[in-house]
Amino acid sequence: MLSASLRFVPDLRKHATSAWLLAAVILAGCGRDSQTSSAVVASPPGAPNVVMIVVDTLRPDRLGAWGQVRDTSPHIDELASQSIRFSRATSQAPWTTPSTASLLTSLYPHELGIETEPNKVPDQAILLPELLRDKGYETFGVVASSFLSRRWNFDQGFSRFEDENVSGLMSITSPEVTRAAIKMLKSRDRSRPFLLFVHYFDPHFHYNSHADFDFTDAEEEVRSGETEASQGDLGTKVETAGPESGQLFDSYDSEVGFTDHYIGRLLQFLRDQDLFDEALIVFTADHGEEFLDHGGWKHAHSLYEEVIHVPLLFKLPQSRSGRVEDRQVGLIDVFPTITEILGVDVEHPISGASLFSAAEVRPVFSETSRNNNLQAVIYKGHKAIVDLNDDDKWRLYDLSTDPAEKHDLAGERVELLQELMEEVRRWRESTRTASEAESVVLDAEQTEQLKALGYLE
Repeated sequence: MLSASLRFVPDLRKHATSAWLLAAVILAGCGRDSQTSSAVVASPPGAPNVVMIVVDTLRPDRLGAWGQVRDTSPHIDELASQSIRFSRATSQAPWTTPSTASLLTSLYPHELGIETEPNKVPDQAILLPELLRDKGYETFGVVASSFLSRRWNFDQGFSRFEDENVSGLMSITSPEVTRAAIKMLKSRDRSRPFLLFVHYFDPHFHYNSHADFDFTDAEEEVRSGETEASQGDLGTKVETAGPESGQLFDSYDSEVGFTDHYIGRLLQFLRDQDLFDEALIVFTADHGEEFLDHGGWKHAHSLYEEVIHVPLLFKLPQSRSGRVEDRQVGLIDVFPTITEILGVDVEHPISGASLFSAAEVRPVFSETSRNNNLQAVIYKGHKAIVDLNDDDKWRLYDLSTDPAEKHDLAGERVELLQELMEEVRRWRESTRTASEAESVVLDAEQTEQLKALGYLE
């Protein structure tokens, strides 16, 4: 499949980008201010627009394109039918700030200093919107999570950035996020290409059930309550119901269906404006969610597949049909893949590699220091997880035969485990740990939000 990708992309780039790349004139002295730039760039017609859609806390197994039998995601599934679907994509962290930062910078969380404290994206990091802005793109960002807001430095490089829909865990935000994104596109400079980054939040806990997206399979509904105490009640119901009952995800699936509906509205706007066909559209999630799959609840504290396996779609310009790539990839590879498709050179160090030109299958790494201190590597169909707080205890799983990670093979496959341990060692030695993290000063409300999310003790 890799060879097919290599044959396809150069044709795409020749057709879609060569004219504007040859004509673009980029002057020296580009500024790095998040809202303005001193760059003067000519952007001839033909530069592909880029749309990035990120859904918070979205498990791929709740989407039809990944095998969900409930009709939770007709619009995402339709997009998948025209996209390259990476069926085995991994987030570099199981919570929002570091995972999205890795997505937008192609650096690992520890390289950005986003590990143990409420740390923000460092000023010196170069985000994708900064790079594209300085290549002539108008850059728009709409987010619904406070942990992707200006306060956390995620506005870097955006011509316009809206975080007004950050309104708490119980809020319903997909309608306003979609309206804000469409409003930005309506007011765009039509002489320039654009990057639109849209972040949807509704599948995140607390879950709201939506009447038009009711997936209840039994009289007893498994739903979240309004208080922290009710989370324990939900956990009890989840454990009692069992994973095969169909009740576990009723409210969660309702949120997925609701969000899919509004993603559909955004995609339809692109079609109505004749923007869809020629656009590069990337769809993914920052992380998943655990429903006691391994005894845990929510996310951030583990590196099992239910929290780091994410959906990933690339709808290429002029694509009319899709295909599936089943090799292991990481969100850290999205940045260089986009820039390769656009023909934009990346002249600063990154840790990812283009999904279309990587010469070989590479190990994929993930990490978290929220409540635990864990690192994971996925390579050759296997996954190893090390707990640095438990005397470097290792676990090993065969994802091809045991995708639910129920059988620890660390004591049986010693040679393979040692190989993966060596991959982790090389990874940490070859990637630079940030020398100085930049912390966010949290107010009482934000501190409580982090605690509710499980990010703080």
